Amino acid sequence: MFRSVLWALQRQLPVEEEPLLAQKHWEFLYARSIGCIGLLKLHLNRALHQALKEDARTVSEAHVRQTAMPDVRVKLALRNALESEAEFIEAPDADEQLLALLRKPPSRSTKAMPLPDEQDPTLSSVLPKNRKPGKRGPGRDAIGTQVPQEAGLRQTEEEHAAG
Repeated sequence: MFRSVLWALQRQLPVEEEPLLAQKHWEFLYARSIGCIGLLKLHLNRALHQALKEDARTVSEAHVRQTAMPDVRVKLALRNALESEAEFIEAPDADEQLLALLRKPPSRSTKAMPLPDEQDPTLSSVLPKNRKPGKRGPGRDAIGTQVPQEAGLRQTEEEHAAG
């Protein structure tokens, strides 16, 4: 599959002569991209940029090797990919383990929080008041002089005429 994708990508490279990457250098490209098509595309873009900068007729092995990620970064990417894949693997008894955890009584440090008592005077400021929908609470709006709507419209019309 990787060679097939590489062949399709090499045919899309805008160079005079189609490179023979899928035929001759696929193993190197596979190793340096860890089989990830996204990493392969980035690598091919860097190699193409290098070839175009040199006015080369095609992307050569030298271009591919010059623009390859260092092996240390490739190893790190591979390790990350393998660890991420391992997160998707479930134990055969995963459901039983989860059910056992759910049935486990809470530890001593975890106490259930009591529900708030509406009669508690300390909570009176926290609990919502019985108001009709759309009725604003006191203290919500700014206090001060407001410009009448007509004056605002006239000012807007004057500004419009002036400018």
